[in-house]
Amino acid sequence: MDFFHFSFYIVMLLVVTGGIVGFLLALTGGGGSIVCVPLLLYMVKVPDTHLIIGTSAMSVAINALINLAAHAAKGNVRWQTGVVVSLVAVMGALAGSQMGKITDGHYLTLPFSLLMLVVAGLTLKRNHLAGTPLPSPHAAVHPAIVWPSVLALGGLAGFLGIGGGFLVVPALVWFFRFSMVEAVATSLVVVAAMGLSTSASYAMSGKVSIAITCWLIVGGVLGGVVGVALAERLKKREDIINVLYAVMLLALALYMLFKSL
Repeated sequence: MDFFHFSFYIVMLLVVTGGIVGFLLALTGGGGSIVCVPLLLYMVKVPDTHLIIGTSAMSVAINALINLAAHAAKGNVRWQTGVVVSLVAVMGALAGSQMGKITDGHYLTLPFSLLMLVVAGLTLKRNHLAGTPLPSPHAAVHPAIVWPSVLALGGLAGFLGIGGGFLVVPALVWFFRFSMVEAVATSLVVVAAMGLSTSASYAMSGKVSIAITCWLIVGGVLGGVVGVALAERLKKREDIINVLYAVMLLALALYMLFKSL
């Protein structure tokens, strides 16, 4: 496949893939790379797994920035926390991406999909307890737990070549007591930072396709518009966003488990 002279069919597949990524990022703050990687691998049939990881990291980061602008215009982003979390997470992502480039991705599928199942279960549990008031700010998690966890989160995201939004969103909710909409919007700051750092690491090894990235971004812009609009409509119905988010994780986890068997 010549990645710089696509057929119309391949272009459409790339735009659709980008649209799904942009929609999920805007609505849930996560799921971008988790969807992008298997779609590029199995639907578009890009043969180089590491090229897929590096390219998807870049496209997800840029899509996250685009959707971040839309959320910021609506006042949903908690900038100070987002920037600090990003700085810590990026340190982990840079270290993790170095390990990821020398690891066969096949061996990461099973533990990663199990992790997604755990996060989905915890998200549904939080949704079940949505009527219970959140702890006061004085009951916030101790920094000695928060920051090593954020560093580890970044390392895991870099290692797996993902934006990490599906981990960042619950982390912002559990550690910083954000509402779901605030967590989704602010997670895009972190996803963009980690995605850019991971893709930069892969780009230095020649594992990023600018042509593929451009078509993914075209689709991502279109999907992001729909996702932001839906997220805003559901702003006062966080239970619906929680369920959609958990269902997305469950579906992706089961798919990855099936492919790993």
